[in-house]
Amino acid sequence: MKLIHFCSLTVTILIFGNLTFKLHFLKVFVEQLSELLDHVNFSNYSFGRYLRLREDIDKHEGGLDPFSRGHENFGFRQSVTRITYREWAPGAKSAALIGDFNNWNPNAAVMTPNEFGVWEIFLPNNADGSPPIPHGSRVKVCLCRWFATNSSSRKNEQEEVYSIKIVDYG
Repeated sequence: MKLIHFCSLTVTILIFGNLTFKLHFLKVFVEQLSELLDHVNFSNYSFGRYLRLREDIDKHEGGLDPFSRGHENFGFRQSVTRITYREWAPGAKSAALIGDFNNWNPNAAVMTPNEFGVWEIFLPNNADGSPPIPHGSRVKVCLCRWFATNSSSRKNEQEEVYSIKIVDYG
């Protein structure tokens, strides 16, 4: 009995007197080894993509730990001087907070996106120090996308509300 080691793969070859069996077994082994090498190439490709993604996470988010706690930054966050709202909507072309606090005006509290599709708005406290959105207010997030009514002309584009998310604030 002989052991052949290849990459952490151990194959046991039984030595018999039948040369045909040994040759057939080696042929099958070589074919399987070829398939294994295809998987190794794909694994190298996948690992390379992981390394690039990990590098982006480290660069933009400060590492895996802060990235994994990203949910702590979304939604409403109130500080002493302002209210911050963040929403992840990479497919949106525009976003706004609407509600009682701005008479449901979609142009009064327009959100701005970052390069990762996170929309945010900072609402400073009122002059008297009270929060910009009073406790118990009804608030919605209006997310819009653009669609062309005539694909040959951008002037025919219209805005379509595709999601109004009811947000419980207060």
